[in-house]
Amino acid sequence: MVRQDAVREAVLDRYEAAAAALPHTLRVRKPEGKANGEAGYFIATSALRAFITENLAASRPWYADFATATTAEGRFIHDYRDRDNLGALLWHERKGLIAMHPYLGEAEQWLVQSVHLALRSRFKSIYSDTKESAPATRSNRLKGERERWRLSFAGAKTPEQVRAALADLWSRAGTNRELQEHWRDILPLLGPERWRAARDLALVALASYQGKGGEAAELEDADEAAGASEQS
Repeated sequence: MVRQDAVREAVLDRYEAAAAALPHTLRVRKPEGKANGEAGYFIATSALRAFITENLAASRPWYADFATATTAEGRFIHDYRDRDNLGALLWHERKGLIAMHPYLGEAEQWLVQSVHLALRSRFKSIYSDTKESAPATRSNRLKGERERWRLSFAGAKTPEQVRAALADLWSRAGTNRELQEHWRDILPLLGPERWRAARDLALVALASYQGKGGEAAELEDADEAAGASEQS
């Protein structure tokens, strides 16, 4: 039997990890319509931090309902498109998602990693195809690819649709070491009892993906540049 105090410690560990990775930040609010006006300040809170801590308080997996959760402004929490000057905030939230990966179960981690490998293959292919293209063209292709899979996973409403979306990504990406080695571990997540968890995890993987080197460089550099500009 699992001791109650051990459960509490595990929850506290997860809460502390989320709070450390997703702190409240002080941001500058530039005055509107005033060239030389004084800037104001405000505290920016993380929607992802609130989402994770609410799940932990309810004794649910920290990622539960990631596919359907929304912010107070109505943005889906997995929608990481750079819009409405949210670039820096979303950059920090991606880092927060990565910090929470160690608190996934083994099968959950294999699923996330298999999606990461598939995305890396897709982005690398796009990068190769657009070597001679303008940077803006390549960036649009990369962002469009990410958005395509986000809509595919988020729009899956049945176990069959989740499996189909994942199978489509895996098949387009070619050889997938994580999938080959851990298929039996991942399979229970794709059944009728846990398909929603698989959908949530696929979107967690998509939102937390970071490119390496040339692959997806423009996409990741744009996010990091936005984050750096807000911190300076």
